[in-house]
Amino acid sequence: MRKNIRGLVFFGSGVVAEKSLKNKPAFIVDNNPDLVGGFFHGIEIKSPEVLRNRSDEFEVVICTTSVSEVKAQLERLGFAWGKDARVSDYLEERLEIAELEDERFEFLISSGLPSNATDDSGGGVYKIQEGDSDYPDIEKLYPGNIHGMIRYNDGIAISSQGEGIVVLDAEYNVSSVISLPKSSRPHGLRSFKDGWVFISSYNDSIVGISSQGETLFEYPFSDKKTEYSSAQHHCNDLIVVGSFAYVSMFSVTGNWKRGVYDGGLVEVNLETGEMKVVVNNLTMPHSVDFIDGSLRILNSFKGEVLTNNFESQFVLSGFVRGYEENDKYCFVGESKNRNFSRLNVGRSPVSVDSKVTVIHKKRGFCRSIPLPKRISEVHSLILL
Repeated sequence: MRKNIRGLVFFGSGVVAEKSLKNKPAFIVDNNPDLVGGFFHGIEIKSPEVLRNRSDEFEVVICTTSVSEVKAQLERLGFAWGKDARVSDYLEERLEIAELEDERFEFLISSGLPSNATDDSGGGVYKIQEGDSDYPDIEKLYPGNIHGMIRYNDGIAISSQGEGIVVLDAEYNVSSVISLPKSSRPHGLRSFKDGWVFISSYNDSIVGISSQGETLFEYPFSDKKTEYSSAQHHCNDLIVVGSFAYVSMFSVTGNWKRGVYDGGLVEVNLETGEMKVVVNNLTMPHSVDFIDGSLRILNSFKGEVLTNNFESQFVLSGFVRGYEENDKYCFVGESKNRNFSRLNVGRSPVSVDSKVTVIHKKRGFCRSIPLPKRISEVHSLILL
């Protein structure tokens, strides 16, 4: 049987339609009633209603930047997207923008603020879920002063100040707790062999423990904690690659409290404790990761996402902390920037609200998912 050849119809009569005229349509449809009945380059303009339930006769090419709205309209008229309707080649980027606008995301964030278990504010683990409304649904899953959060088995593991390492199952119920010394203030957390490695930000050290909580090693980044009786490096996050940990901190020399912001990344041999500075020209970095064979880190104060060889890939307006990515997008937590008046941020304006920004990795455009004022700090992020 001979296959029915459908006629071509443009939706929209403007610049994009004009550029697409090498493939001449049977007619054009437009939502502007003032244009209906007229002609565009000799081609008649009709109302979109003439298309209703005629997908067997016509294939529609969208030639307007209102891609999301027209796509929904065509579906109501009986046209299946990708089969009966598509976007003009000249609007491929606009289509990807529309896809980002339309996609609904769901993720977990941790917040290191002081926590109140009786209400939905302050520190803890939150589930953020986008729906049909302008603002996401927010559910507090676990209260606490939570910094580190990683995937673990079917659930997550978190570092909770005052508690230790807490493992939550797939339903976010507590399955185990490993107590840590009260003076630890655990920050970044990773599993290592049969146990754990975490950053003790109060002790300026990286600590390895067994699954039962027995300390296996503790490597201080310097002896300045002993000399000054307080932490001097502001070490925070880490990633483990083989037997090496890469630790982000505000000052690799331990001098940020004396105005030296030589923030960077320190490599630690977890077998021997030997340390090497990898990079030392960052300002308040966090959220180090190892993805596709390359180290990633957020240069938090400057709002930068640093990728291959610590090159700046994206720059945002907030204090960036908390990072995930998939094949298409990267997800960056932005916290209220409390430090912009003390140092030269190097960009303007500076954001003072909290959100998660979703960036198209190839194109570079983004949209933000707002968070309420009561959750002013994001530390870790996990995409669900």
